[in-house]
Amino acid sequence: MDGKFAVKIDNITGDGAASLSHDGTLVATDHLGPSRVINIWDLIKGGVVKKIDKQGAGQLKSMKFSPDGNVLAATGNLGQLRFWDVKGWQLISKTRLGVDVAKLTFSPDSERILVTSKYKVFLYSFDSGEMIAIDGFTTSNYSWDLTFDTKGKFLYQHPLI
Repeated sequence: MDGKFAVKIDNITGDGAASLSHDGTLVATDHLGPSRVINIWDLIKGGVVKKIDKQGAGQLKSMKFSPDGNVLAATGNLGQLRFWDVKGWQLISKTRLGVDVAKLTFSPDSERILVTSKYKVFLYSFDSGEMIAIDGFTTSNYSWDLTFDTKGKFLYQHPLI
């Protein structure tokens, strides 16, 4: 690239969620308002290349592409977690958590996703399709500090400052 922006992304305001794919070619965006879709932007070709129905997820709070680039995860203020297959943009799975999710964090191997909310922490396994609640972490002010170690084997909570 010559140092210029290839694509201008409009209509992202307020708390709208966005995620850049790990290879840097796609951006998924949501914005406040009546939109029922997630826009998929191609940063190489320019412009929106796909609009995905949010499947009733509400206003999105967090969206993440998996490190292997195969999955887009999204969650919002209605406590619903959605996973889409990036190749065909088909909905893979949806789960109702019943809590306002604040952050999604994939494990480095893309096999698990950490879901943090104001007072709960969940771990979802793509292999088993199982969601388990995790105890023992301080989550009183949204767990922005909770993550995987570099190998994805252990969870690590940064000290609160």
